[in-house]
Amino acid sequence: MITSLVDGRLLRVLVYALAVGACLFAASESRRRGRRTLWLVIASIVLVMGLTRLFGWDTDIAERART
Repeated sequence: MITSLVDGRLLRVLVYALAVGACLFAASESRRRGRRTLWLVIASIVLVMGLTRLFGWDTDIAERART
C-alpha cells in the first residue's frame, strides 16, 4: 500500500503543486522586480512540467524528440 502511494500520481501532483506554491510565495515576498519575475518564470516552468507528467505528455514529447 505504501509503495503504491509513493509511486502514485497523487504524490507526484502534490509535490509539483507544493513546488509551484513555494515559488509563488517566494515571488510574493521578493522586493526586487527581477527576482519576482524569476520566481514567476520558475513557477510557470514547474507547472508545465507537472502538467506534462500528469497527463502523460512527457513520453509523447520524448518520442517526438527522438525521431
